[in-house]
Amino acid sequence: MFGFSFKRVLLVQLSLWLMAWAFATQAVAQTNLDVSGDSVLQEVHWSVEPDGQVLVSAQMVLLLPQAMVDALKQGIPVYFVAHAWLTRPKWWLWETTEVEAHRFWRLSYQPLTRVWRLQFSQESSKHTDSSQGLAQYFDSLEQALAVMQRISNWPVGDSAKLQKNTEYEAEFSLGIDKVRLPRPLQFDVQGRNDWDLQLRSGSFRLSVGAH
Repeated sequence: MFGFSFKRVLLVQLSLWLMAWAFATQAVAQTNLDVSGDSVLQEVHWSVEPDGQVLVSAQMVLLLPQAMVDALKQGIPVYFVAHAWLTRPKWWLWETTEVEAHRFWRLSYQPLTRVWRLQFSQESSKHTDSSQGLAQYFDSLEQALAVMQRISNWPVGDSAKLQKNTEYEAEFSLGIDKVRLPRPLQFDVQGRNDWDLQLRSGSFRLSVGAH
């Protein structure tokens, strides 16, 4: 009798786990999504987990234009921003952004020590200028870029904020934040391809099941 009851408990638990797993909608990863100069957005993957977290992962190859590298070696920091968001299309109105998140980096070079410094924040781009953000130091530019070019299981939002049984358009982008450049350089780089680095995935169709 005890063994029978124990098996029933296991079956119930297994059924509940399978139901929760079924509500997690895994979007098929897309590859070779965008190219900007020599940089490539190779893959983006979206998922809604059983606990309700909306996650995004991205794989890129980041190769900076030579003009940007030259500016960095002259002591000018370059700012990057990653943006991930879900929108719900409305045929009678404009689409609305339901959840979104940003990541910010400040990349700089210290000529005296020949060290590359990468400052990270999820609060704002200006927060990367402070000593409160996460700072990492590298011997080469390639090592610093390797940190940015792979994003794994980034929590973008909670599916509780989304409409159940609804399809959303999910998008990801990463690029240079030209607004943070010194003002004279902002005017100088306008229209110049050697300062363009903007990667964007295009829209994913992401289905959100019942919560």
